Amino acid sequence: MAEIESISSYRTSRIRKVLEEEGACCTGFADVSRLGLPITHRYPFGICFAIRHDDEAINRLPNDESWNNMSSSLMEKARRIYQVVQELLEFWGYQYSRIPSTTRIDELPDPGEELPQKTLATLSGLGWIGRSTLLVTPTHGPRVRPGALLTDMPFEIDSPIVQSKCGNCRACVDVCPVGAIKGNLWSQTTPRNELLDVSRCYNHLWSTKATLGRRQLCGLCLKVCPVGQENRRIY
Repeated sequence: MAEIESISSYRTSRIRKVLEEEGACCTGFADVSRLGLPITHRYPFGICFAIRHDDEAINRLPNDESWNNMSSSLMEKARRIYQVVQELLEFWGYQYSRIPSTTRIDELPDPGEELPQKTLATLSGLGWIGRSTLLVTPTHGPRVRPGALLTDMPFEIDSPIVQSKCGNCRACVDVCPVGAIKGNLWSQTTPRNELLDVSRCYNHLWSTKATLGRRQLCGLCLKVCPVGQENRRIY
């Protein structure tokens, strides 16, 4: 038993180090076996990482040119991170399944249908879900792009975050131009529709398509969150 735990500790540390070397700003490991989803029966453990957004691109929101340029760069960095982690898991003889990110807010799955990246992020201790439904990490705030893998390789597990740490802050609620953010605090049992009016947010993002010929970015809730601005923490 001690030998197995030692091997697990080494492999957990190894993956954490590789993720850091490839540009991840934070990493966490979770036991998802108790969720009872079909995929977690096969892959009972999760790896979650985050890549820091570029502050200049965020501070220029809703400018979409700088955001799109940054997104392309982060996508390539995430692709490389997935590749090196997958190669390690294969080398050690384990299987894995990548959790895809959803790009359109109207395509987000209902809680319980599948395992979203942000759920795994909270279970692995990366952060909590803000009033805006963005993942908020203690050091980088919502200024991160998450990524996640499920696997059958056992890890040393990080402590999950089960409640919001937004406190009395309502910056994202106050800045939302269409009142889509309802202002409630998240916990692990909070349905998404108690936090965000998805249709109101989505309709706002596409409201200028007729004049611009494309979807207009918003991102104001991401921009104003005080956590992550100059790496400020709130606790």
